Amino acid sequence: MSTVEGVCLDTFSERLLWVSDMTLWAVYLGIAVFLVVIGMEEDNKKLRSALYLFAAFISTCGLTHVARGLEWEQFLVWINPICAVVSAATLAYLLLHFKYFCSVSDHVEDLEHRRQEMEKSIGVLLHMPRTPGGRSDVNTG
Repeated sequence: MSTVEGVCLDTFSERLLWVSDMTLWAVYLGIAVFLVVIGMEEDNKKLRSALYLFAAFISTCGLTHVARGLEWEQFLVWINPICAVVSAATLAYLLLHFKYFCSVSDHVEDLEHRRQEMEKSIGVLLHMPRTPGGRSDVNTG
């Protein structure tokens, strides 16, 4: 039996903890890759930087699970402080640009409103009566 934070674990619990740590690492890595891919397509510098910081944050969090799951204590001694610094940097960036990120939702709402207006306009055009020649009955002169 091994111990985690002073608690004795049976074999089943050890395996469950290991599977959980490796699953978390794999999921965190997948999310980080997803964020980087989105960031590569993003033109907005602030949003791209935030996506990259989140990717770094979640990657380092995942590495702490790998180190714990594989019992790499020497690696954990280094990755935990790195994770703390990256986490703090991510939070600092978000707080520094707090007003900007809050206003992003306003822009999204505005775009959604414009999309709905365009759909209405397109709907009206699509439902206009047509003449046998294919043109609508609207006078253009």
